[in-house]
Amino acid sequence: MGTSSASKSPIRPRSINDDDADEITRRRLKRQRLFEQLSHETSTQQVRDEGGTQTTTSPSNNHHQIPEVSDNKDPENTKDSRSKEVKKKENCNLPIDTSTLLPDKKENENKEEEEEEEDSDDMFADTPPPEKQQLKLQKKQETLDQLVVGKKLAFNLLDNWDDAEGYYRIIPGELLDNRYLVSTTMGKGTFASVVRATDNDEDHRPVAIKIMRNNDTILKAGLQELALLQKLRDPTSDTADDPTRTKHVVQLLSSFDHKGHLCLVFEYLDANLRDVLHKFGRSIGINLAAVRAYARQLLRGLDSLRRAAVIHSDLKPDNILVTDSHAVLKICDLGSAVLADNHHNATGTADCSVDSSLVVAPYLASRFYRAPELILGLPRYDTAIDMWAAGCTLFEMYTGQVLFPGKSNNDMLRLMMAVRGKFSNKMLRKGAFTGIYFHKNRLDDFISTLGIDPITNQPITKTITITGHTHGQTIKDKLAGLEGPPGSPSARMLDKFIDLLNQMLALNPEKRPTPAQTLAHPFFA
Repeated sequence: MGTSSASKSPIRPRSINDDDADEITRRRLKRQRLFEQLSHETSTQQVRDEGGTQTTTSPSNNHHQIPEVSDNKDPENTKDSRSKEVKKKENCNLPIDTSTLLPDKKENENKEEEEEEEDSDDMFADTPPPEKQQLKLQKKQETLDQLVVGKKLAFNLLDNWDDAEGYYRIIPGELLDNRYLVSTTMGKGTFASVVRATDNDEDHRPVAIKIMRNNDTILKAGLQELALLQKLRDPTSDTADDPTRTKHVVQLLSSFDHKGHLCLVFEYLDANLRDVLHKFGRSIGINLAAVRAYARQLLRGLDSLRRAAVIHSDLKPDNILVTDSHAVLKICDLGSAVLADNHHNATGTADCSVDSSLVVAPYLASRFYRAPELILGLPRYDTAIDMWAAGCTLFEMYTGQVLFPGKSNNDMLRLMMAVRGKFSNKMLRKGAFTGIYFHKNRLDDFISTLGIDPITNQPITKTITITGHTHGQTIKDKLAGLEGPPGSPSARMLDKFIDLLNQMLALNPEKRPTPAQTLAHPFFA
């Protein structure tokens, strides 16, 4: 078989004409100039850093110069969740400029954009596919848009505004409801997150916005809280003739929906009562005169709630706010509050109560401040549970110590009886859960849970026969001698305070006074 005489043409490299060569030379020179400029800027910055001189460039949209603010009185009380820069801006009540919070990130993004522009002119650069390049540019634009202070963010910027638990992803600098400029996150609870913002329609006054989780059950609870708050400020409500009806309950300013989240806007107060106790009490409490001033305001707030047939259900130092001057106290967070039924008694005053079968009563309220009727499961509870919590709070104000630091409901009952004595058999027989804690036929015998057996995983119990309070554990025993010698004016005031607490912390809720009756106590004379 013969071979073909035809031969394949060799593959020759593409020739570069003079125009191509000139273009390549021009672009290489351009890149060389850019590298030289970058090297010069880097060396200049190193010289400045070595010389100890710090230079900063203010963004063009920064309208306010934030002064340096420091507070060395109590650095331990600075909240970890707030950055130092946010803290300084809050002290000035000015809108946050998020460009100062992320300078390195934004600067790096600008440099990356310049490098991409260079690459786009370079015929030898590794150019990504058009769809990937477009996606990269889109993500960068989303990030830059988020950093624009006061910008109302559009729905199409992110695929999901919520995290896995339904909390809204807070973006500092975002404008809510076309007026509220978000500055920082203040905290997060079971039902919502709370942010600090400034109201652009009201001379940049600070506000606190409670952003409910995106959840049907929580939305229902949020709408109930909104209804209760609106009832409190309703001029036609039962509290209309009370000029101080809203003075000691935090004020709802407005409400709106934001991307599926119910948002409640409140007046802004700087700290809660627990912060104040930590700062000034130092585990020993505050002086009795201050306790009396706060107690009067707290009871006035509870009186406003009771007149509106509202049971707070979670009163504690964390849910009591204090103004910057520490002069005014206000009850907050009605997230667990319920609207009570009004059953008018013979005297014409409202007997506000709730059928406990409608809620999970044994774990309503925070444990240290939980009233005994909730633990025992009495068929109805009323505003007396708030009076019990207030009594626990006043004791904590004065001593700096929790009165009933129980580890469980069982432990709470044991501590209550150690301080206040035994429950009446009549009250115990009404409790749906009495059999969990007391012997059925011997109600004086309390079944104390000591722990869990590691082998059987069953509770280790001990039966304790209750005859009265534990020696040396009464409120009087705990507070005796803290206000000077017997008979002195301060000691007489302390005696009145002890009597007030004994009334507020009666085991039988029917024997606890109302807020109005408590305000008439000699302690406030």
